[in-house]
Amino acid sequence: MLHNHAEAELQENVAAGFTCLQHKDLTDAELEALWHKLPGGAVSTPFQTLEFLEAFSRHMTKTVNAGHRLLEVRATGSDQPLLLLPLIIRPRGFVRIASIPDLTLADQNAPIVARKADIQPDQLDALWSAIVAQLDGIDIVDIFNIPAQVGGLENPLFSVAKAAVNDQFYLLDLKEVGDVDPRLKSRRKKLQKDMRSKWRRLEEQGCRLECVEDTQERIRLCDTIFKHKQKRFDEIGVQNVLSSSAVENFYRKVIENSRPEEPVVMHAIYHGDEVLGATMCLVANGLANCVLLSMGSEEWQALSPGMVALTKTIEWARGAGYSFFSLGTGTQDYKKRFGFETHDLKRILFPLTLKGQAHIKLSKLKSTFHRD
Repeated sequence: MLHNHAEAELQENVAAGFTCLQHKDLTDAELEALWHKLPGGAVSTPFQTLEFLEAFSRHMTKTVNAGHRLLEVRATGSDQPLLLLPLIIRPRGFVRIASIPDLTLADQNAPIVARKADIQPDQLDALWSAIVAQLDGIDIVDIFNIPAQVGGLENPLFSVAKAAVNDQFYLLDLKEVGDVDPRLKSRRKKLQKDMRSKWRRLEEQGCRLECVEDTQERIRLCDTIFKHKQKRFDEIGVQNVLSSSAVENFYRKVIENSRPEEPVVMHAIYHGDEVLGATMCLVANGLANCVLLSMGSEEWQALSPGMVALTKTIEWARGAGYSFFSLGTGTQDYKKRFGFETHDLKRILFPLTLKGQAHIKLSKLKSTFHRD
């Protein structure tokens, strides 16, 4: 995950029933070894996989002069981890902030949880206290985009007392278990009918859909998606927050680290060698999350190749046995057309020092001033 030497510091919270072990300067091999120690296997979102964390460490942390820590939480007296919590520690002015590796690249943030972990609701605040006790030298904890579940398990961070709702995201239940809002069903049927019609017209013009598996082809497709996105942002006069060599290299590294089936899946609609629309998904533990979407060139927009590619990707995820499909954070209008359900995301933001408290208060004042 980082470089070449592992250092661990042990602190026990016996009264709470948890032991928290802090690791610094873990190698990729040492992180993987811890990963495989989780009883029943590791369960994570697509944004805390080994591939994501390694690529993030290599290309993103240096952009904010950040350091890494990994917290390993065990039941006291056990030598097996219940969960792993990756953190980056970044300076901002006179304070140091701890968060899960994100920098706008992670749509969901959660610990890596042991599938056989049995953490009861009344233990969550004690577990969090054991984690906080290890955050020496930190002024602020700021973890956001916290979903309620991780791979079908409860996300321990979601129900911590300090966690508060601050955003929403769209999620589609691919199994459609339970009652579904009739309005959402109606939207889905309308969109599916429209996309089938447009796909037929695209096929009539010689277009084809491909699931791209070759690594170098994936990297070229990723580069094309970035070019399409930049052109689109330039046309509408909006800043592209993903426009940086570090972000592009991050996604290339995730692709290089991946196997054909996980954690990256890419689909594209081609007309000859031209990419008309494309998707890149990160997948893990039953969830497929679209992270990059290309709508293609303006001359093809009447046939919505980007939306068709996204629809085909959702169909692929359902056929491949995934339980959920996400379009990431935010509630943009095009996402509403798919009939997804909205789910809450929470944020844990609190100070550990007086400096941290002052920084948060000042930030809130600035935010209020800019809104006014």
